[in-house]
Amino acid sequence: MMYLLLLIYASVKFVEPYKISSKSLDILINLQPDIDTTDIKTCKDGKFLSCTAATLNRENLNMDVVSLPGCMELMRKNKISPSFEDKVKAMETELTDYENKDGSCTAVFAAGKNEVSGIIEIRGRSFVIEPCFKFKGCHTWKEQDLSLIKESNDEKPRVETGSNFDMDPDKEILRQEGILDQETVVTYTVKFYYTKEFKDLVADIESYFNMIVTITNMGYINSKIPVMLKIHCIEMAYISEIWNPGQMLIEFGRYKPSYYDLRLAL
Repeated sequence: MMYLLLLIYASVKFVEPYKISSKSLDILINLQPDIDTTDIKTCKDGKFLSCTAATLNRENLNMDVVSLPGCMELMRKNKISPSFEDKVKAMETELTDYENKDGSCTAVFAAGKNEVSGIIEIRGRSFVIEPCFKFKGCHTWKEQDLSLIKESNDEKPRVETGSNFDMDPDKEILRQEGILDQETVVTYTVKFYYTKEFKDLVADIESYFNMIVTITNMGYINSKIPVMLKIHCIEMAYISEIWNPGQMLIEFGRYKPSYYDLRLAL
């Protein structure tokens, strides 16, 4: 289970990254294996097989063809349909995804004003690119331990039954409207919670959630589902992480007096 996010820092001392030498103008991510990552917050999560410092050529993000570590010549694939254009333009992050010819390499990136995050799949291996603060333009390239994800998915969460939400007849009407109308793009909002453990591991919490939202919206666009996700608010939850996802869900449900209180904004 992935840790769930306001990182406040008074000052950050930047050190210059090592000089980058790129033979190809389409290289998007440059790995910096000689940089010590022991003091980089995002590298302290034991659920990753490796964590390497990296820099990102932001100007290459909108190229039609890019190269990534371990995979060359990925082609930009997302084409925004007219029904999504206005919604996408209103977003603070930019959606970009790539795929190579045989589909063995895919990448989705969320680009904000000053940072880029992304998830990359390369021939059965999964990597995450996240911003960090060790030097100007710092990012980390982390390989996920897929065996831990499989173990988490194998555990079936226990769901408490009962009247957790007030049943509103109008919701059924809205649901039917959504079924019948496949053209109008509807935006829904989500309140995100995070734990102290997550805060201790993520360098830029807001950017992380922007990445999650962007990747979700990319899925909606590629699947032609007329829905867009937007962040409603972000709040720290003063509960400890539990490895079992079902138990974590139950404990979170008890965090506040009612489900209504959990859904309230700050």
